[in-house]
Amino acid sequence: MFYYFVGNGRLYCLPMDKVHPWFHENIDRFDERRTSTPVADRAYVTAGRLAPITAVLEEVDRVLVYQKQHEKWLSAH
Repeated sequence: MFYYFVGNGRLYCLPMDKVHPWFHENIDRFDERRTSTPVADRAYVTAGRLAPITAVLEEVDRVLVYQKQHEKWLSAH
C-alpha cells in the first residue's frame, strides 16, 4: 500500500503482509473516525482508524520511505 503526502512530498510504501496483521493486533490503540460524502440525496459513510506513522515506522518491518525533491525521489528512512 502506498501513502503519499502532497504537502511534504513524502511517500510511505507499506508492506501489507506486515502491516495487516500488525494493525489487527493493535486496532484498539487507534481512534476511529468517520466521514461522509454526500451523493445526490444520500451520503456514503466511511470509517477508519488513525494509526500514527511514527508507530508504523517503529513497529512494522520493511516500511520504505521516500522524499520527493524537485523531480527526484530520495530514500528518507
